[in-house]
Amino acid sequence: DEMLAKYVKSLRTADTYNLRAYEKIFYVNGIKIVVNDEALGEALKYIMPNKRAILLLSYFKDYRDSDIARLLKITNSTVSYRKKQALIQLKLLLEAKHHE
Repeated sequence: DEMLAKYVKSLRTADTYNLRAYEKIFYVNGIKIVVNDEALGEALKYIMPNKRAILLLSYFKDYRDSDIARLLKITNSTVSYRKKQALIQLKLLLEAKHHE
C-alpha cells in the first residue's frame, strides 16, 4: 500500500533538537535503527523479524531492495514479497491500534 509506505517513511526523521519520550531501537545485521513514533515502534515489534528487517532497512535507512537482498542473503523477489506482506500486516496493526 503506497500510502502506508509514505507514512512509514515520513516517521523516520527525528527532530535532533527535541528529545522524544519514545524511542525503540531495532538492530538489523548490526545496523542500529531508531524509531521515534510510538505507534509504529510498537506495531513493528509484532512483525516477524525477517520481514521487519526489510521494512526498517528500506524505509529508515533508504536501502534499495537489491542492497537488502545482498545484505540478508535472499533474492530480490523475496525482499519484494516480504516487504509487501509486512506492509499489509503493519497497516492492520496500526488500524487496530487506531480503533482501540
